Amino acid sequence: MDYAAQLQNRFEDERREGKDVENSILTAIRTTRFPLFMAMATTVIGFASMAAPAIPSLVWFGALMSIGLASAFLLSLTILPAMLKLADIGEKGVKHSPGTLEKFLTSIAKLTTANPKKILALAAVLIILGTYATTQVQLETNRRKYAPPDLPALVKFGELERSVSPQYVYAIVLSADRIDAETIIKAEKLANYISQREKEVYSYETLGKAIEDFYGSIPVTEEELSSALSKIPESVCERFVSGKPFGHSALHQHRNC
Repeated sequence: MDYAAQLQNRFEDERREGKDVENSILTAIRTTRFPLFMAMATTVIGFASMAAPAIPSLVWFGALMSIGLASAFLLSLTILPAMLKLADIGEKGVKHSPGTLEKFLTSIAKLTTANPKKILALAAVLIILGTYATTQVQLETNRRKYAPPDLPALVKFGELERSVSPQYVYAIVLSADRIDAETIIKAEKLANYISQREKEVYSYETLGKAIEDFYGSIPVTEEELSSALSKIPESVCERFVSGKPFGHSALHQHRNC
């Protein structure tokens, strides 16, 4: 509505000055397209900043609003001129009687142009006060509080928190047909990804870290994996592995680890 109102107002101004419909539309588009584009661009940037918290619902909302703004801008420059031309009654030089709002805005504009230094000084004071007030606003940094409290995943997470110790130690169980070097590397990458994404994760323990502690590095071949697993104490290995993950020959070689 804002984009269309700006363009239509300029069109009506041109028509009141006696110009024909085509010239009025061309003048309105030529003089308002860049200001309208800048207004659209700055608003899109504002909504795009909603992607910063990495919350899917906010990301989608910002993206949809940005698409809507871009669509409104394009429609204002295409559909609206066509509608104005069809709806124009053909009158030229129609006298215009300013309303109360227009009179008020005109007086504000005259006051601003007559006192530019005072207006700039007032704006600077307001900016300084606003900057200081911003530092006093408490920000919510807990991402889980952004979501609705009745969200099924959040409800289950709350139940899990109430049932475990206050230290919030969780075990993530990965299922695989057998454990090889590639599987261990993938599990370690997953652990690194979670720890980097979630700032509340202070430390984690994995089979890969256990191998690094006893072997020196995570193996990349089956031969290196066999050598690495042979150096891990059985009690440590049992913390991370269950079942028969290495095959029958490996079970003999690695003490049923």
